[in-house]
Amino acid sequence: MALVLDGNGTMTVGNGDITGITRGAIESTAIGTGAVLQVATFQFGSGAFTKMPFSGEVFDTANCYDTTNYRFLPNVPGYYFFRVSVFIGLGSGRGILSFYKNNGDVGQNGQPGSNVNGGVTYANNMLIYLNGTTDYVECFVYQETGGNVTINNNGGLTHWSGFLMRAA
Repeated sequence: MALVLDGNGTMTVGNGDITGITRGAIESTAIGTGAVLQVATFQFGSGAFTKMPFSGEVFDTANCYDTTNYRFLPNVPGYYFFRVSVFIGLGSGRGILSFYKNNGDVGQNGQPGSNVNGGVTYANNMLIYLNGTTDYVECFVYQETGGNVTINNNGGLTHWSGFLMRAA
């Protein structure tokens, strides 16, 4: 399936060659498409979920990201697709990425650590309904090595994005 961004906030899905998929456009009006946020290098401890301090906006088409509290607070009710990718220098133990909606965990993805290439890239994707007024989404990370680990701030390895898939 093809996903094509036109640079004006419209993403075209499909090219008619996949059964069951209708070709069409998805308007990205509340949150920019693609890589939206980047994080500064930071360390965090073991055994507790820590909010990711994504403060570097690549773009935010409707000013829906709070760089102080590190959360998406969209102004249009609808279904939003979120993706996060984080590279952690984690040699052992498990790492988890989690999305929180209104301060409650709504979806996790984790895997064991590895010494290959200096760590592991963790990723999580999720479709979340937000009411456009009070609902917000944050990204949390967890690891259980017993010590502090460092997040790599390379934008190609660590980034968070979100966009409106369909208005409600």
